[in-house]
Amino acid sequence: MRIAVVAAVLVALTSIASAQAPGQTMSFDIENPPSAAEPRTVTVNYRRDIMLADGLWLGALIVSAQSENEDLAGWSMTGYFLAAPLVHVAHGRGTQALQSLGLRAGLPLVGALVGYRLGPHDTACIEGARAEGDFGGGGCGDQGSLSGMILGGLAGGITAVALDWKYLTKYQKTIAAPSWSASIKPTRGGATFGMSGTF
Repeated sequence: MRIAVVAAVLVALTSIASAQAPGQTMSFDIENPPSAAEPRTVTVNYRRDIMLADGLWLGALIVSAQSENEDLAGWSMTGYFLAAPLVHVAHGRGTQALQSLGLRAGLPLVGALVGYRLGPHDTACIEGARAEGDFGGGGCGDQGSLSGMILGGLAGGITAVALDWKYLTKYQKTIAAPSWSASIKPTRGGATFGMSGTF
């Protein structure tokens, strides 16, 4: 039966080829071939990783405050500065790691300085400073706001974390589009079919 089918196909192909003009060959090209697949651009967001890292040091800070454990408090503050930048590095984004560290170190300092200058003057005046005032007569030197410094530093730290989450945790990545190819190879008594590609 197989021999009869093969013979019929050969006869049909031979008759088509003989009907073509000299120099022409059989062509099975598609009139409108599909265009090559374009690379895709996807948005990668690892905000949850940064939030988890910040949640760990914040939890350690709360526990240290309740247990009055100074070592744990020191580790939690180290986590504030380094946990998020290390997550950026783990995602292969060294520039964003430096930006994150800059935000977390710089904004609390700026906030503390602004709060110290603009907050209520609640620092105690030391008698020695009163006697040695800047202008030589009963002044107390440069007074500032201790509560304003603390609140300004906290505001700067919260702002740094929020900016890190919002602007430094997303990026676009170009990936190759899926492609595949198929092949048929005749063998004795049949054929083999194969497929390869990238997905």
